[in-house]
Amino acid sequence: MVNTNQTFEQLLIDVNKSIIKMRGAYAIWCKKRGINYHELLIWYSLRDFGSCTQKQVCEQYLLPKQTIHNIVTELQEKGLIQLRSSPDNWREKMIVLTDLGQAYYDSIMAPPVTLAQLIQALYNIVDSYFVGRYSEDGLTALSIVFPIQLVITAIAVGTGDGVNTKMPWYYARRAGKGRPH
Repeated sequence: MVNTNQTFEQLLIDVNKSIIKMRGAYAIWCKKRGINYHELLIWYSLRDFGSCTQKQVCEQYLLPKQTIHNIVTELQEKGLIQLRSSPDNWREKMIVLTDLGQAYYDSIMAPPVTLAQLIQALYNIVDSYFVGRYSEDGLTALSIVFPIQLVITAIAVGTGDGVNTKMPWYYARRAGKGRPH
């Protein structure tokens, strides 16, 4: 009989190794494209929030403020982002994409998003393998849940993309600049 605690500990070790390898893959991907891994995390934050503050990026990824500030300054100098006052708090500056930034964002974010979706699919396969070893009922439940999960994910991604597209437009109108070009 297999010791459940040892099996669970080994599973945690294997998951941790996989996470480290995935982060390494992202770091290599970033290096090949000439961007910093932390910069990629800023782009992910913009994808998730549409526009966000430096504080939100720091909190989401547990990064030092100075690291994010330096990257934001560099992106601003390249004309990829702008800092605008938040409509809710004038002291808080929102990171907003410029037109050039949107084009750059579109060019770099498609591959990581595809990779993330592939990793999610792999999680589902691994879940099926392990659950299937223990219970046919569990495997049946997973076969029912996975399509539902895919539909929910598709709705969430579609909604997120739609909101991210509309948010800068509404933000510009609220800031009194009319419709952005």
